[in-house]
Amino acid sequence: MSPERPQPGEPATHHQQGGQSSGEVVARFAKGHPRMGGRKKGTPNRTTASVREALLAAFDEVGGVAWLVALARREPVAFARLLAKMVPQALTVQDERPVVIVVDD
Repeated sequence: MSPERPQPGEPATHHQQGGQSSGEVVARFAKGHPRMGGRKKGTPNRTTASVREALLAAFDEVGGVAWLVALARREPVAFARLLAKMVPQALTVQDERPVVIVVDD
């Protein structure tokens, strides 16, 4: 008979070693638990990398920077949306001083 599995978020109540329970509490995915396998941090997904390469190839094919300039002139709203996607979504400020905004009349 196998022991009951813990509910999600609960630590295991025993650890099997050589078919016998050691009685120790083992928390799965606890803080400080060593990483086991998986991708290294910052490694892009293969599909994402392939799509990025295809987009860059298509960008070169349609004219690169010259195409972007033409897009900005022809479709400024579309260009602004594209540009907005390139700007960071959040800005982290580590300065504790208050921010003062001066508006000229």
